[in-house]
Amino acid sequence: MAVIEHTGQDRITMGGHDWGPLSLCRRIRHANRIEALIVMNGVHPICFQRALSAGGPQFAASAYID
Repeated sequence: MAVIEHTGQDRITMGGHDWGPLSLCRRIRHANRIEALIVMNGVHPICFQRALSAGGPQFAASAYID
């Protein structure tokens, strides 16, 4: 947020790469400053949770995530 304040911008569009958990958390915590979030090469958290809960190939492929 210090970078945003330093530039003098009120609101920004922010980008996040991969799964984007840091950018998602930042967007939730600072919704008044981040007007849009672009997550590239990521998954939707609800869809991903459903796929994990169903078991099968996605569950096995994600077994390394703790």
